[in-house]
Amino acid sequence: MKRSWYGILAFSVALNLLGVGFMAGQFLGRHLPASNQEEPLRPSSEEAPPPVDGPPIDSPPIDSPMNFARGFLQTKALTPADRKTIRKALKQTMPEIRRQAVAIRKARRLTVELLLQTPIDRDAYDRAVDELAALEQAQIKLISDSLADGLAALPPERLAAIQEQMRQHMQERRRQHNRRARQHRKQERNNDE
Repeated sequence: MKRSWYGILAFSVALNLLGVGFMAGQFLGRHLPASNQEEPLRPSSEEAPPPVDGPPIDSPPIDSPMNFARGFLQTKALTPADRKTIRKALKQTMPEIRRQAVAIRKARRLTVELLLQTPIDRDAYDRAVDELAALEQAQIKLISDSLADGLAALPPERLAAIQEQMRQHMQERRRQHNRRARQHRKQERNNDE
């Protein structure tokens, strides 16, 4: 019986490491330059103008705060002047955001290294996870504050128009969520019968 739990634990750890590796690869692929070139993989906002009729507010995958900010800048409610104002606020904090990204990468590597040690030092691992969570929260707060500062710098009529579209979008997302939840509950009841 004891051996089966070890197998389940080993499988769970391997699966978690695979997930962490995938997320780290996605993050590093977006933010580190390729080894054979000096340019970053993603163009900066000055090099690639945002689409005029971009995706809705929630279209980017929210796998990082910067992806959320990038996606927000492509929302249909923003004019090019709005985007420029918000980008200006984000640019002011970009050096700190980058420093935080480096610290987050190091903290992620440390947590993985601690998981690969035998035996696993739970105290060190717990401290590393807490540090990683604190770093990620600090980055989310900085980016969110910058985004809010950029929105606050917009003229009141533009801000009101953007907020109204956001409200409508959130209501539609809530309706979609409730519809899916009802369908899921109905399917579960049918499966129970």
